[in-house]
Amino acid sequence: MFNATNQIQNEHVCKAHINYEKVLADYSQYSITTVDIKALSDKGVNLIAKSLNIDSCNVLEHVPESNCFIMKSGAGWNGPIMENSVIDVGDNSLSKYTVMNKEAVIAENLHTDKRFHVSCLLKNHGITSCITVNINDGRNLFGVLGVYSTKKLKFAECDISFLQAMANILAMSINYATLQNRHKVLSKAIERSSNIVMITDTNGKINYINHKYLDKVDYPEEVILGGKIDIFELNRTQPYVFDHLLKGINSEDQAAKGFCHNKMDKIQCWEEVKVSPLKDKKGVVTNFLVVKSDISLLKQKEVKK
Repeated sequence: MFNATNQIQNEHVCKAHINYEKVLADYSQYSITTVDIKALSDKGVNLIAKSLNIDSCNVLEHVPESNCFIMKSGAGWNGPIMENSVIDVGDNSLSKYTVMNKEAVIAENLHTDKRFHVSCLLKNHGITSCITVNINDGRNLFGVLGVYSTKKLKFAECDISFLQAMANILAMSINYATLQNRHKVLSKAIERSSNIVMITDTNGKINYINHKYLDKVDYPEEVILGGKIDIFELNRTQPYVFDHLLKGINSEDQAAKGFCHNKMDKIQCWEEVKVSPLKDKKGVVTNFLVVKSDISLLKQKEVKK
């Protein structure tokens, strides 16, 4: 016998699945274009609330040292919800239960659910049903992503999978954005360093230089990048000294030696060169960090003495 109700339900699930796939694709694309973590989470909660047609959604950041969860982004909440305000506290909270459970937590009726404590935020908004999932990239836990309804709902499997997929994208995006932001800070610090900084491969080929290098050495960037660490005129340096440094470069020990070379304008320059190995996770040396300090004034003082 034909069941019209089942057909309608199946059509609804099919349409929802197609919509979820489009939202996931769009959000993935968006996550590639920004390293603004706040913008990423704001965009995510709004897309989720709209796609699931649900009352509220939020991103809570886990603060392990305080054993609490703070609001980072929210959609659908009545009244002002202060960013960074504490939402869940303690081992009995819904968010902590989600973290410990490591899987999606589904609650169809929070009023009768005894597995965890319901926060004041959810009580004050009359939340009855919810899904919460971890925002975790497999190595780093950022927090919890949740959707909430004032009505008693029975969530479909595709709803749960969609929410978890959004959390996974957000987790990877947060990790990437964090690394990019750290890289920017590190790059600024290196660029503003009074020392010359460069990175070479294991053969001494230069892959990176900071602008101080160009300012002090007076060689054009295209000459330096891709060249060897010995591109300068080392005519005033004893060959065995330079050979000793090269041996240091090809070992796991830091090497430090003084060199005298001529800049392009033939002005003599003394530098102290320190070389340190950079290793991958397996301990294999992949590159070398070279830091060069101008010690010309020090050498001049030594000569005057």
